[in-house]
Amino acid sequence: MTKRLLTFDLMRVIAIFIILFHHLTDYSFNFYNLQYFGIALDLSPWHELNPHLGLGMFLFLSGYLLNRKNINFSGFKDSKNFLSNKLLRILPLYYLALILFFYIDKPDSLIEIAIHTIALQLIFVSHFPILKTLWFVGLIMVYYLAFALVKNRTLNLLYKIAIVVILPLLILFLGRYYGLTDVRLANYYWVFFFGTLCAETNLFQQKIWQKIKFVIPLSFVSIFIFMYHLEDTFGLYKINLLQRHLLITVLSISFSLFIYQISDAVAKSIKSKKMSQAIELVAYSSYCMFLFHRPVWYFLGKIHKEILALDNPYVNLGIATIIGIPLIVGISFGLQSLHDKYFVGLFRKTA
Repeated sequence: MTKRLLTFDLMRVIAIFIILFHHLTDYSFNFYNLQYFGIALDLSPWHELNPHLGLGMFLFLSGYLLNRKNINFSGFKDSKNFLSNKLLRILPLYYLALILFFYIDKPDSLIEIAIHTIALQLIFVSHFPILKTLWFVGLIMVYYLAFALVKNRTLNLLYKIAIVVILPLLILFLGRYYGLTDVRLANYYWVFFFGTLCAETNLFQQKIWQKIKFVIPLSFVSIFIFMYHLEDTFGLYKINLLQRHLLITVLSISFSLFIYQISDAVAKSIKSKKMSQAIELVAYSSYCMFLFHRPVWYFLGKIHKEILALDNPYVNLGIATIIGIPLIVGISFGLQSLHDKYFVGLFRKTA
């Protein structure tokens, strides 16, 4: 593995663990409030910002890695083939996770099941509840569709500009005034396309990167402190919708660039083959870790609470961390490997 690819794998590992430790509070307690450990410090606002750090970086990476070879589609047939390949990779595992989520959170109707099956819950949010975590799949499908259109050479430039600039604003408008769409659909849209732009311009190899990279840490720390204070004082979701969207975009982009710097330096310093393989394994498993961490923690919780009668919040945290996280990694690696070997492999043989 090249050091450059190891850099992006390390970023994926950081992103998935940010998300895991954000959701871990649902299966233990709010350990961001250090008062539970006898320390007079409450970092709960950090917990509220974590989704924008973890998901934002995931989507920055998605955009960057999609466009790393600066691909373009000669027509709509190529765009369709691209989307088909992406859906083949994300939907089967999504459906498996969906079955588990339906077992945990019983759906109210067949229509609700159908909406989640085609991953449109973020578009019809006013009529159907959002499934925790799995809403991300509907989001990434919309982003892939937008990417396929923007990279289509036959599409008029004005349409491409509208897709990149106006579409997220339209989503915010429909969500704010009509309650039709979930504004999360727009939150990371420009972050995703910024990732594609970084890849297209090969930003990290350009002279301008050497000039601005010293400003990146300061920029991230500044916006993080500002948004931390904003969340702590008012609550981020109580400010103007467009202002919040822009702040989330800047936070996610600055964090992604900052973590790239750190990951690149760490990747270059890693000499151990086993360490590189461990990072690669977790990065490879990260999509399944995202899909299945909640079911793993749910069933693990039922075992130690109902069968073993262990229901202490600190014990819950310890079990979910020490046993749960390795279990999540192992199960996710197994599922991803089986999916790639048998499902994707079989499809390619028959195609």
